[in-house]
Amino acid sequence: MSPSKSSHSPPLGATIHQLKIKPIFDALEKREKYYAHYLARAAWHGSRIIMRQVSPESPDIFDFIMDLYHACDGKWDTLVAQCNITLEELASFLEYAAMFLCNLGNFYVSQEANSIHDANCDQGEGNQKFVPEVTTEFLKKIADISPKTKASLNKVIGPLLAVPPFSLGYPGKNAQSGYCPGNELITKDEIAEVSKVMNRKSIGPENTRVQKVIRDGKRVLYLSQASAEITPLKDGQDELADDIFFVRGDHSQELEKVCSALEKAKEFAGNDKQTQFLTHYIECFRTGSLEAFQESQKIWVTDVSARVENILGFIEPYRDPAGIRSEWEAMIGIADADEIKRLKSFVGHSTTFIRQLPWAVEGMNDGKGPFEKSLFEAPDFTSVHG
Repeated sequence: MSPSKSSHSPPLGATIHQLKIKPIFDALEKREKYYAHYLARAAWHGSRIIMRQVSPESPDIFDFIMDLYHACDGKWDTLVAQCNITLEELASFLEYAAMFLCNLGNFYVSQEANSIHDANCDQGEGNQKFVPEVTTEFLKKIADISPKTKASLNKVIGPLLAVPPFSLGYPGKNAQSGYCPGNELITKDEIAEVSKVMNRKSIGPENTRVQKVIRDGKRVLYLSQASAEITPLKDGQDELADDIFFVRGDHSQELEKVCSALEKAKEFAGNDKQTQFLTHYIECFRTGSLEAFQESQKIWVTDVSARVENILGFIEPYRDPAGIRSEWEAMIGIADADEIKRLKSFVGHSTTFIRQLPWAVEGMNDGKGPFEKSLFEAPDFTSVHG
């Protein structure tokens, strides 16, 4: 049965843009190209972390889309005759696939969700689930193109089409959260209980998730920390409180790849500052240490006017219902020398523009009026393409 057309269906006719990075990348020196390449690899290796933070089914939906792409060699139109489907059905599915890849998950990204304390609230399209405007029969037809795509669909067809859940938020009948995984619904009080223990033990929340399980009829809460290393803490330190345990190694496979790519990027760093903050990045992602991440940022902000810019890590709590756990975020950008030159020229003429403002008064404060500083402090402008 096809889901009815509603706010949970991706909009038809979605605009798709291609980033034009090649001319700017080609202008880099050879060392800078390698540096940008390995940073971009590190960023991409973390994409599955985002998907897992969105919903448990998102990584499998991604695999299904990619398996279909490889099965038809990227020639989607060939599926019409090969799978006995219509162009309209194929277009609807590709709209869904594009929307999924844009959001790295099957829930819309919310621009308003930088600090969500109850994502069950309606926030426009943000954090709402979207499903494809196609039938189960259609999905089975296109999945029959190969044994791999058929197996991929079988893993995910139920949650792919299921509504509810309608949105991201505290787990319940109508919402779910990738920050509280598992089949046992965890309550707000139980999440708060874990937070109190974390505060007492000085454990930062940004790179953690919390899970509830029932073991031998008894409730147990697990606090999982993102790290490539999976070895337990020594001397029983993994037991934080009665029935609350600390577990390392969340997203370990992805973070191991991230660290490997960053090690390669270090070989092509342009200065000591880049080498130092990459070293701290690696320590953070390998061990889970948020202190190491904080040290990386102290050095990162001093690396001004870098040709290749970056930001990686668990940085902002975009979609955690409690508003404290952070989504993996990664952006690699290349500075556009021509645009930076124009921006600096714009800043150089700042006094001229300030004198055109409504409150500018001739003869007062060098013609800038009473509300402006006597000396304009120009920001360090950088225009990057990622």
